[in-house]
Amino acid sequence: MQKGLHNWPKQLEPCDDVLLKHLEKLRGVYGMQVYDIDPYVGVFQLRENLWAMFVPCTHVMADNWAYLLEGPEKAVFIDNGFGIGDLRGLGEMLTGKPVITAVTHEHGDHYGGSVQWDEIYCHEYCAEALNSMSDEEMESGLHNFMEGKEGTRKYWQDEDVMPFHRFRAIGLKDHETISLGGDHELEVLHVGGHAQGLCCFLDKKNRYLFTGDSIYEGRECGVGTVLTGARPGTKHPEVLDIRYFTKKVEEITARVGEYDWYFCGHGYTDSKAERALDLPKVLHRIMDNSLGADAETFNLHGHILARQHYGDAWVSYNPEKIK
Repeated sequence: MQKGLHNWPKQLEPCDDVLLKHLEKLRGVYGMQVYDIDPYVGVFQLRENLWAMFVPCTHVMADNWAYLLEGPEKAVFIDNGFGIGDLRGLGEMLTGKPVITAVTHEHGDHYGGSVQWDEIYCHEYCAEALNSMSDEEMESGLHNFMEGKEGTRKYWQDEDVMPFHRFRAIGLKDHETISLGGDHELEVLHVGGHAQGLCCFLDKKNRYLFTGDSIYEGRECGVGTVLTGARPGTKHPEVLDIRYFTKKVEEITARVGEYDWYFCGHGYTDSKAERALDLPKVLHRIMDNSLGADAETFNLHGHILARQHYGDAWVSYNPEKIK
């Protein structure tokens, strides 16, 4: 086992100064470990039964988190990174139990490691998107993060990229559950907005909420999300509408009495549940246009987005898709 920052290569550090500050804060609270079985993730043990894996980005997108949650009979990875390194083996080593995986949505930086499993769990719309891909489409989508485009960081050895393996996505409906044994279950909460299959996973036993890309913790700038609108060919564009997303976020924040902490896919993590309570307010104000027309604009991976703030929350969105 390797321990400590001195064994973490500089090329794996966040390429964004804000993300680096987030990581430094977490190192100060929890420390970070790096294990020989998968030296491409930084491991933070957040709770007795919960680990956060810092997964460095391979592309221009943000570094992300994969979470390992241990239950009575099995453990689960919630999201699984890019498919670089033996993440499944790492989970089995840390917990001593069989490890399954569930993904929050159908974007490659969240399901790329699924090639280590035969089956994965997700919302039914995510499963529909993944299962409809040909092998060529899926493999191309996964390896698109590793093609040496501008902004790509090649920090891995080629032999440590998991070989492509076709997996089957098991689709779950809103509010269905995944059992980890005994009375430990994860409830699927569909959100949409950022992706048609985007969901959160609620662990009522431990009072955790895993939000994927639906709620981010920026810490310096507050709590928010990114809505780019439906892409051509999307089978369920209605769930990418800001109205649908707002309704689902309101449902989740109304259940704040069932969880104390939420853990997001990017940015800071281990955030207090009440920090997200302003998010429905800024969403409503965008729809009402009561925040005015002077929102800041920026380019995110080719999308021209606006950003609005209200209270402790922010939302980045495509103005052309907000009607």
